[in-house]
Formats: sequence, C-alpha cells, structure tokens
Amino acid sequence: MLASGEEMTETGTVADKLNKTITQVVIPFSIDIRIFKIAKSTGVSYAALVFTLALCLTSCQNSKNAMTPVVIGTVTASEGFPNVVRLNQTYILDKQARIYEGDIVTTDSKSRLNIIMIDGSALSFGTSTKFVFHQYARRGINSRIDAKLAFTTGTFRARTSGADQLVEPKFEIRTPLAVIDARHADFWGGFLFSDKDLDVTLIKGDSIDVANSHGSVEITTAEYGTTIQAGSAPQSENRWSQRKLDQALKSTLFLGLD
Repeated sequence: MLASGEEMTETGTVADKLNKTITQVVIPFSIDIRIFKIAKSTGVSYAALVFTLALCLTSCQNSKNAMTPVVIGTVTASEGFPNVVRLNQTYILDKQARIYEGDIVTTDSKSRLNIIMIDGSALSFGTSTKFVFHQYARRGINSRIDAKLAFTTGTFRARTSGADQLVEPKFEIRTPLAVIDARHADFWGGFLFSDKDLDVTLIKGDSIDVANSHGSVEITTAEYGTTIQAGSAPQSENRWSQRKLDQALKSTLFLGLD
C-alpha cells in the first residue's frame, strides 16, 4: 500500500513524481522476498520491479479517486421527509445535506425542498416532485455551468446564477413533454394546473426556450408563460393572470427564492 505523507504537488517533472511515488511504497517483507527472487530469476533489476509496482498502485489510487462522487449542491431548507436515491440507496434529505451528480430527488405530498448549487443557482421543489441531476459541472476556460437535469412530476422553481457575468450558463431541464433551456432566468414549471399538461413561466430574467419535436417557443417577458400538451408544440407565450401566477409561486413559496 502507499504510505501516508505529503501529497504530490502539480510542480516538478514526471520523473520526480514517479521517484517520490517509489519512495512512498511500503512493501511487506514477504512480497519483498518474492520481488527479489523474480529479479534474480529473470535478470530484471530489483529497482525496475519496484518501479512497476509503484505505477500499478498509483494507477489504482487514481482510479479510486476518479470514482469519487462529485458534490454539486447543498440543501438549504427541508420540510417533511424528502429523499434521494443515490447508488441504489435511499436517504432522507435534511438541511445541509449534499447533492451529487446522478442523484434522484423526490418529495412526497407533505415535503418540499430548497437546494443551492455550486455556482449559486437555486432550485426549489414543491410537493410530489421528482427531479434527476444527470450532470452539473463547470466547463471550459470560463467555467461555464453545464447542467443537464430532468423533471417528471410535481412543481419546481429554478433561478440560474451569474446574471452579472458575461458567460451564460447552459441550463437544461428535460421533462416528459418538452425541454426547457434557460440562460440568466428565474422561472417556474410544473404539472400544477393539470396532471397531463406542463406549464412553464418566466418570473424574471432574460428568457427561456421551451421546445419539443413538434415546435418551440421563446418566453422573453416576465410573467408570461406557455402550456405544453402531449403530442403538441408548446403554445404561444401568453400573459398569466395574477391568480395563476400566485398559485404557481405559492407551490414553492416556502423555499425562499423571493
């Protein structure tokens, strides 16, 4: 195994790092004897065999680190018993719980949830909601957020971060009826007014695009929205009544985005 000690820095030559790795290898006596016998019988130097062993151990360690789940958000408010399915295990989400890529978050009829993402974006889930975090990562030299999420039931509100930044995030939410693409926006979506129809509205911000295989619509005006029915293109944007808007926002009001 590798002995504990100072971590390798990013500076220095490859040879320096490999040499340091070799010096950190602790070889049990029984294995040391076997290496010596192999070296004697094959003509390969003892140092070369130890070097090869060090590379193998380092590779295994790097593979283990690569499999470490990536934290993408933190729960800031929790009501009831929302849960997450992670690596086929179910956990209750409470305040300060971490969210990872691949998480499937669900709320029941008595639970709601608020999450702040690593870039400051906020997500709110109302009751009876299911949301999947397929991907949430920084990309490129400008560290643009690339988010690929999925929403199947319930209600949600999302507020993307970086309205004062030049680099626009790529914030995509897939639903059973359409794909929502947002830039710098605060928007709401859900199956609140109908179990079959998806409603989406822009609360404030730049704009959101809602599209499916039948067509698309861009919502550019605050308090305007669209309705998507199965087998149809998103309807043209229209101004929501104050009553409808209030009802939508109330479903996630607890989550503190206002």
